[in-house]
Amino acid sequence: MESSGEDLLTAIISLMKLFSLTTIGLVVAHLKTQIISRATFKLLNKLVFALFLLCLIFTELGESITLKQNHINQVGLFLFYSKEESSEK
Repeated sequence: MESSGEDLLTAIISLMKLFSLTTIGLVVAHLKTQIISRATFKLLNKLVFALFLLCLIFTELGESITLKQNHINQVGLFLFYSKEESSEK
């Protein structure tokens, strides 16, 4: 029974972290408070998609990519085309 209690506590703590970050984001993004300007939000949005998303892709796919030339070319083409699409928007 202790294990399920510990699992429940871990789940609750994880959810509280998520809810607290969501609440902070809502307060910062709310139009009445305007703690962060719209230009800063656009810059942060670009940073998340340009940097953090690529980092996530490489950390998750890094184990499955081998050193074969074919796989490396496919990943390079994917990143090139995704960069072109994001710059068009």
